Amino acid sequence: MTSIITILTITLIECVFGVIYVDLKNFIVPNGVNVFHGRFNSNGVYKLIIYQPNSIKLVKFGDCILFPRSFVSKAQKFLDYKLAIELFLDNSNKFALIHKFTSNLDSSFTYQRFSFKLNPDCFTFITIDQLLTHIETDVFLSFDVSSNHCHPFLKVTTQMLNENEIKLYSITDRFYNVKFNGIEAPKYSIGSVYDSKFSAAVCYNKIDVLTSSCIKIAIFNRNSKKIVQIDNGFKLEFSLRKFLGVKYWFLTKKSTDPVHDIRIHSAIYLYDMIHSSPGVLPIVLDISENISPDLYGIEKVIGMADEWTYTLYKVKKSHQKDYAIRSVVETWTNVNKIYTPKENDQHLYVEVLRNDSKTMLFMFSYVKEDLGLKLKYEILQKSSGEEEYTKLNEEQSKVAMDEFKKIYPIKIDVTVEEEPNSLYEKRELYNEEEVFHYLSIKETNELGENITEKYRIGNVYGLYQYEVGNVESEEYRKKKTMIEGNINKKEIIIKKVEIEDINREKYEIYEPIN
Repeated sequence: MTSIITILTITLIECVFGVIYVDLKNFIVPNGVNVFHGRFNSNGVYKLIIYQPNSIKLVKFGDCILFPRSFVSKAQKFLDYKLAIELFLDNSNKFALIHKFTSNLDSSFTYQRFSFKLNPDCFTFITIDQLLTHIETDVFLSFDVSSNHCHPFLKVTTQMLNENEIKLYSITDRFYNVKFNGIEAPKYSIGSVYDSKFSAAVCYNKIDVLTSSCIKIAIFNRNSKKIVQIDNGFKLEFSLRKFLGVKYWFLTKKSTDPVHDIRIHSAIYLYDMIHSSPGVLPIVLDISENISPDLYGIEKVIGMADEWTYTLYKVKKSHQKDYAIRSVVETWTNVNKIYTPKENDQHLYVEVLRNDSKTMLFMFSYVKEDLGLKLKYEILQKSSGEEEYTKLNEEQSKVAMDEFKKIYPIKIDVTVEEEPNSLYEKRELYNEEEVFHYLSIKETNELGENITEKYRIGNVYGLYQYEVGNVESEEYRKKKTMIEGNINKKEIIIKKVEIEDINREKYEIYEPIN
């Protein structure tokens, strides 16, 4: 009876007062909420939940009222405060720290904190001291360069330099007279600095974060270019620049660097090389991927073929008129350079087959002849434990190619939420309120080669966007989860299904009826 009354009371309050609430049993937050992210301990996940310009008024734990416990008898007063919630989630240890800001008649605020331990089926009140025993490190707050919102524990100051506004960000040492000293509250630091819109280019790699931690951040414009300056004991400066038609944060300057980090020097060399000769760089393909393929406009497709893992590398269609792969390397070996195409070779693409005993490289390219372009191929291989590849002669290559074709079809990986690669296409189909994703292998690639018998859809993945409940992950931390493996179909239809377990994505996959 008590639970029924509680549910009816919550429903009544939500209907009459339009209450905005958070559910900390299922980790459900309202639409439009601001979530700030972070990390602590070795695997701990941190969230701060704020709703602006409106406010969170109620915290639930499933069908129970977690906070405030006395709001039913003081409904009018209930409407006069705002709540913000910090979550500290470390494996099975889950805690909430609720911040309450009460409006006073003299327009001032009263600030209070309440801490809870969240168990699977119940919650308990705990002290701040009890909470802090589970937080062994600083809480590292993530910083999104593109966001218009800033964590309230960050101090923001503005300076003017040569008529340019500089915004400086650092951790404040207290909040409403509560010191961030590890005694009154956790210690906080700036953690991952990233841009949810643009990746960074560091040491020939496309990476997700500009730095994993720092002391201060400065953001400003210089010569119409957006600059991010990071102070980590020494300064790193990133500039937002275009490369191969895509914007990246390039590491362009450093101050005194006692470690002489080779990654930093390589990143600055890459920027200088790009800056001095834009648009005319030969593209380097590193099949060990210490050099990120997509940074250089290279498309990567992965899959399986019999007992082999399969990878295809090719220049993206949007860049084929302007750029070409001019060198194939494998930087994890002492024999780095593997293959250099001839000057008249066009549209080089590389297919890599690997199993436990052997790696085989198939180099396909086109040569211009009187009647048009002619496809040619060269094959290299090496056994496990060897560093140097051996080029097969014409007879050996023919045998290897025949063996390669015997393991067709190659089953490629696809991800529902991502843009399709050059081997398959995706369309959305609508039926009343339902949305279906139709995926199918193309008949030909952009060079006109028939690929209908060579490829099939293999593993299908979904991009899981939530870290807990419906609380989204940071963009770069979103994980792929397999929906179904080894499908081996030319075409499929995928529908996302709503289920009660919000901590999982559910999809249904159908084969079209022709």
